[in-house]
Amino acid sequence: MFVKFHSSTAPDVMMQRNLAQFLLGLVGKNFQTVGVLRQEDLPAAIARLEAVIREEKEDRERRPHSARAAHGYLEETPCGLAQRAWPFLEMMRSTRAEGGNIVWGI
Repeated sequence: MFVKFHSSTAPDVMMQRNLAQFLLGLVGKNFQTVGVLRQEDLPAAIARLEAVIREEKEDRERRPHSARAAHGYLEETPCGLAQRAWPFLEMMRSTRAEGGNIVWGI
């Protein structure tokens, strides 16, 4: 099942329900079938999501490389939170800059 995020100041963002639930939890919102992320909530939500993305990146950089990488085998780069959250984060930034709200629904 997909969740559609809508803002009058940015293109709509569609994502799978489990990712939407995870991202909304990270920014302090409870997932419900419909909801709103208000203008006054956006600065804290953006800061929180950026902090979690930064923490994940730092954690990945601290981990030692695998034995396969040490022997010259190429490893796939996993799709991290930064890639999965980017459309939503950009929507929040644009909406904050333009003074709008984000609503979502299934």
